[in-house]
Amino acid sequence: MRDAVKAGRLEADWTAELDALGMIWDKHDAAWRSRLAAAADYHRMHGHLAAPTTPVGAWLAEQRHLATRHEPDTARADALTALAPDWRLPHGADWHRKYHLLRAHLATGADPATLTSASPMATAPCSSSKTPFPKSEGPNCTMPSRKSRSQSRTTRSNTPG
Repeated sequence: MRDAVKAGRLEADWTAELDALGMIWDKHDAAWRSRLAAAADYHRMHGHLAAPTTPVGAWLAEQRHLATRHEPDTARADALTALAPDWRLPHGADWHRKYHLLRAHLATGADPATLTSASPMATAPCSSSKTPFPKSEGPNCTMPSRKSRSQSRTTRSNTPG
């Protein structure tokens, strides 16, 4: 049937009847839309599209990779942008996760000054090199001081190899 429609050999009334029954004409497009729906569900639950390594996260990572190569068609990129304008995670996944945790914290009416080392934001991992803030700005985002980094270089260079 799909081939007949593509070749223009299927009568219009048959096509209309099959459309009314929910015929999937392009199985790849249907799979993409199904994954987009899963991403929308994730976005509704978490407020962002920085999904971890799950089927949804892997699919989103693939879409971001394709976007860097300018490969997804405009309609697909527009659908993702309509879902979340920052779907490409310009600041890195960790930053977006923590940003939405902070937004959720503030939405409860909490004072930002009440954040502690036990808050969900403080205990979330920080591993992204794309964050616009220095990694030393959080309890789990510490970087060695300049002195300790230079000492570690000296130690490595003096270590027999």
